[in-house]
Amino acid sequence: MIEDHFREMCGDRLADPWTYEALATDPAWAAVRDLAREILFVLTGDRTLPMPGISVIPGAADTEAPVSVNRSEP
Repeated sequence: MIEDHFREMCGDRLADPWTYEALATDPAWAAVRDLAREILFVLTGDRTLPMPGISVIPGAADTEAPVSVNRSEP
């Protein structure tokens, strides 16, 4: 099915579908992306996963005692 879309894109068309701009704006490319998304969903199932938990490990500078400041000196 995707090959059929590519064949149509190679046919007698006024606009050139093989440019960077066409990749973002040409409806033929949107159709190819939609079809590919549907095929991947059928082949792999719903792969929507929750975002992983992120643990922050403090660096050495974060764990050192703060430097004392003598506010009486200029």
